[in-house]
Amino acid sequence: MRRWTEPLKARAARYALERSLGPFLEERLRLEQLSLDLRGGTGCLRCLRLRAPAVDELLAAAGAPLELREGVLGSVTVTVPWASLGSRSCSLRVTGLRLALRPRQRGGPGSSPPPSARRDPPPEPPPLEGLEALALTIDGVLRRLRVELQDTELRLELPGGALELRLPRLEYEDEGGPGPGPPPVLLKGLRFGDLRLLWQELPPPGDLEAAPPPLPVGLSPGPSRLSLRLKQNQSLPGPVVEVQGEVGALHLLLPPRLLEALWGLLGTFDPPELFYSMTGSLGGQSSAPPEATPPPSPSPSAAGSPRFHPPSPHCFPPPGQGPPRPGGCCLRVTLGTVTLALPQPGWAPPRGDEQLLWGVLGGGHDLPIPHLRLQLWGTQGGLELGSAGGPRGHLGVARMELTEELPGAEPHRLQVLRFPPVTPPTQPCLRLRYGPPTAPGPGEPPLKEPPPPRELSLELSPIESDLDLGLIERYGSAFAGLGHAPGPDTPPGEVGGA
Repeated sequence: MRRWTEPLKARAARYALERSLGPFLEERLRLEQLSLDLRGGTGCLRCLRLRAPAVDELLAAAGAPLELREGVLGSVTVTVPWASLGSRSCSLRVTGLRLALRPRQRGGPGSSPPPSARRDPPPEPPPLEGLEALALTIDGVLRRLRVELQDTELRLELPGGALELRLPRLEYEDEGGPGPGPPPVLLKGLRFGDLRLLWQELPPPGDLEAAPPPLPVGLSPGPSRLSLRLKQNQSLPGPVVEVQGEVGALHLLLPPRLLEALWGLLGTFDPPELFYSMTGSLGGQSSAPPEATPPPSPSPSAAGSPRFHPPSPHCFPPPGQGPPRPGGCCLRVTLGTVTLALPQPGWAPPRGDEQLLWGVLGGGHDLPIPHLRLQLWGTQGGLELGSAGGPRGHLGVARMELTEELPGAEPHRLQVLRFPPVTPPTQPCLRLRYGPPTAPGPGEPPLKEPPPPRELSLELSPIESDLDLGLIERYGSAFAGLGHAPGPDTPPGEVGGA
């Protein structure tokens, strides 16, 4: 390729990219969208519009609970360090990513897989002579991948409105380990900060009324980190999949319409099956649920190729009732500070002043309407799946306070619930545990009856409360609608129930 001219190199690169990326793009690549420097190891694509159905088939095959409706990318830049390919990481930088998503509907595309999607893959043919070393080299390069996302926006369409997530910067690093061979453990890290959430209420379909501007409802100002550990060697101790998250602070404002939409969204997910399907697609050992009777195979797509869809959560036994999955999975989350604000029904957060609301979420201003405020400090939670005794989890809170804020009234603050400091200070004020029952300790009498398969225990430190019975009347309607919260099949803009 040394004698090739730059235009010829660009045309050859465009041809190769179209063969691999073409099915996932709405339009053919143009030469002006491509910048290429083979000697320097960089390449850039600009202004890409994704073909949503093609990309969504990949998401469905990976078990994603969300469906892609639209997607665009401002630019994608790839850097390959040719001189030190065996030691340095390749990098991928994406700017201006915009995705419009919605919950995957029950019974729709991607809700049930064909039988072939859940059977063991066919045995691989023996490697050709000379290609095995090349394959190991490529695998080692891909295990050292760094991805950086800048100016990312994700829009999730829910019944009654849309939730927007904005991330100025997100970094992903794949720490596969040195050497050409497969490492015993895969380590993946995700770092982000200044995460912002906005909520936009949408009018019902057919209503010509313009939608109001998005309302700031969430802020995570500090740095956050998510680490993933995938065990490749079953002889090593510990779970097959281990996820650990650290979030410095999270502040949420929950208007009633948003609370109903989130409640309905949570009711559509099966957390154990979702956890296994999503982590199983990241390169670890198979952690799929036990085999079940497959549903009928869906009709092939227009192109004649079969569609691959994730397994339906209703095809498998409830968590803990099927055979234990090998190795299990573990999830741990640590939250420094959490603030939840629930406006009193009939009062709406002020619109048109985003800076004020961002200041409210960041703690610099008070919300100028009556609301409930729940504050948590030092929250730690964990969930284990696939163990022999069934699923188990725990939640601990070092300090918690619930107040009713009444701006302009006297008194302007009511202490609804408070846990005074305890001794020792490391003792959490709230401890919740779920799982197999604890065996009697030394000196304790044996149980007269067989223990239950699961037990839920709650430990609380001494509580101080100034409960006003009028609180139930003021905020009861905010929670009454959760019993008939809209599901994922409700069109955006429509809310079920009264």
